[in-house]
Amino acid sequence: MPKSEPFNNNYYLRRFNLRTNLDFTVTKTLTVKTDLRANFSEINEPNLPDVMTGGAWPMWRRITSGVLTPWLYPVNNPDGSYGGRIGNYSLNPKGILEYAGYSREFNNDFNINITGNQKLGFITNGLEISGAYSFAQNTGFTRSLTRPRFPTYIYNEDGSYTPVFSDLTRLAQLTRSAGITRPVRRTNKQLQLSYNRTFASLHNVSANVVGMEVITRTINGTSGQPNRTEVYKGINGQFIYTYDNKYIVGYTASYSGTDKFKSAQKFGYFPAYSAGWILSEEGFFKDHVKFINLFKIRGSYGTTAPIILRQPITCMWIAIQDQPVPIYLVKCPVV
Repeated sequence: MPKSEPFNNNYYLRRFNLRTNLDFTVTKTLTVKTDLRANFSEINEPNLPDVMTGGAWPMWRRITSGVLTPWLYPVNNPDGSYGGRIGNYSLNPKGILEYAGYSREFNNDFNINITGNQKLGFITNGLEISGAYSFAQNTGFTRSLTRPRFPTYIYNEDGSYTPVFSDLTRLAQLTRSAGITRPVRRTNKQLQLSYNRTFASLHNVSANVVGMEVITRTINGTSGQPNRTEVYKGINGQFIYTYDNKYIVGYTASYSGTDKFKSAQKFGYFPAYSAGWILSEEGFFKDHVKFINLFKIRGSYGTTAPIILRQPITCMWIAIQDQPVPIYLVKCPVV
């Protein structure tokens, strides 16, 4: 059974990365930043078929389960053919590497982020407006050249050979297959108006309003399924007042929604309240507990609502302002 296929079934990863970061100071009060990232990768690995009950096992499981112990059957028989054993045993591992083929995966990721910030000091000190736009796309495809089985033999004491697979005495042809990963495109737009100012060295006022829209499109192409578009929109507002860097009260509210729900329930209002006391700024604390630099008591209460998603996602907790009692917003990509 000489091997004649010139396929490459070695493990390898080839990756090309492109990354640029450009910051522009357009005027003394206007800055613009751009971030471009592109990633192209190719992953290759050997095909690992098996005849075990329940389907193919990864190689490490075959080794630890005992189905590849060296006394079960020889790697090669005296005539050079691959050894095997009838029953629920793993295929000959050396034969797998020679005859089973390969699986290959290609992935292309592209992401661009553009942000801008304009200080509005000519209106009032501490006021500024910022915006952000991001676009991300992921595409990929797979290609494989595989063979599920190959002839293996039992070498008998009388010198004869018994095929492990009675219906397989010749090397079968390789099977070629390919697939396309459905492209996913995501755009994220945000606009924020923020204000942060201290009066008379005692009163600090911080406020902001953020509007966002996340649109995710899944392109099904020729799969026969319709393209899918999912939208998440929201407006988040926050107000924090701090007196003498000791006493803090905060209020945040979100009016947001998604097209996953019916029209009457797409949007909801979700408020939250917080308060804090920085004891370490009090004179009695500074004078008697000098080994603690910051001691703070805070509490908050708020409401939220779940979004039913088709698959798990990763969410980010983002502090809108770096305050002694920050109020966090949860940003979850819609997938």
